[in-house]
Amino acid sequence: MQHSHNIIFASTEKEIQTKLVLTRCADDSIQIGDDVEITVLEIKGNQVKIGINAPRELEVHRSEVFAKINYAPHDEPLASR
Repeated sequence: MQHSHNIIFASTEKEIQTKLVLTRCADDSIQIGDDVEITVLEIKGNQVKIGINAPRELEVHRSEVFAKINYAPHDEPLASR
């Protein structure tokens, strides 16, 4: 499989920040700083399985979980958030 190393900076009217878009193949990695490595483990159809190596003290969440954690009303019991 040929590796593509395209780097695209993309933004839309809905986005506040510009995104760095990288094309990766299975077994390719992306390094973020000194401590975070994201690896494409498997690609099946429209699903991509990724692995994330990061320090334990760094919280890693799927975006929908992150939104629930950070934007749930603060008067709700923690167990219901």
